[in-house]
Amino acid sequence: MQLSIQRLSTTARHWATATCLLSAGRLAVVAACTLAAVAVEGGEDAHRAQGAARTAFRFVHMTDTHCAQVRRNPPGRFLFDPHRKDLVRSFEIVEAAVRLINEDVRPDFVVITGDLVDRGRDVASLRRVKAILSKLKCPWYPVIGDHDLRASWVSVFGKERLDYTFRHRGWRFIAADCSLGRLEPASLDRLRRELEADKGTPTILLIHRPIVLPSVHLVAAKWAYGVKLLTENAGEVLHLIGAHPNVHAVVAGHCHVAIHCRDGQVDHYVGPALAEGGHQIAVMSVAGTTIRREFRSVKLGAAPAATQ
Repeated sequence: MQLSIQRLSTTARHWATATCLLSAGRLAVVAACTLAAVAVEGGEDAHRAQGAARTAFRFVHMTDTHCAQVRRNPPGRFLFDPHRKDLVRSFEIVEAAVRLINEDVRPDFVVITGDLVDRGRDVASLRRVKAILSKLKCPWYPVIGDHDLRASWVSVFGKERLDYTFRHRGWRFIAADCSLGRLEPASLDRLRRELEADKGTPTILLIHRPIVLPSVHLVAAKWAYGVKLLTENAGEVLHLIGAHPNVHAVVAGHCHVAIHCRDGQVDHYVGPALAEGGHQIAVMSVAGTTIRREFRSVKLGAAPAATQ
């Protein structure tokens, strides 16, 4: 497995300040994770997909918007926690991202890989963020996340936006539902049938939880936050896509930091949470046999103080 290590940002410098304030063990593990993959504007990574379509296009990867109608932001798990969600401005951040995409990036389409809302039962917030995203001047495709309660999701987007496929300029994009932490039998079977039906078209899998990550991220997440990052039946999914050489990439969210690693011939891209840090989106460019990623930051004012 190859890991793409990006340049350090302000977030990384926070860890230097935290050295004297956090326990050595926790700081070492979480800092390693932060230094290994920090999303920075202008940072990029690339993957050469053998036999891919020749037509160039671009799409935006947005993830983990965590929209919520709240008056105060939640505190971090510990001092200088880099994963502090800006829920107070969550809708404002999405609106700013939509403006950036419409006025500057102008991609062919946008994918949002889950956790559109912070609280799954908050249907009002899900409807509100859908209305904001509907202002995009290009097609957009939402993928359900584990914060997005399935019943709420279906009431807003319909069942057709749980597991589905779309195509663009000779590429196939398969969205898979892992909102319960894993691909349920029906979702896994659909993915298997979809891949078997077309073994030639270059394909990208869209999913909320990653199926491959460098071990440093798995250890840090478990140690510092007590959470698991991978799709629970990641092994099954990995075996399935590994049997289909036309699957070139997996695009996911959930981890709240930008990660790029490679397993075999498949590149795994995890996007930074729009609700945190630099409020970034990823611009994915496909040209010839190359998939390239760069980051753009949404510009906002000072963040509200967290609840103590």
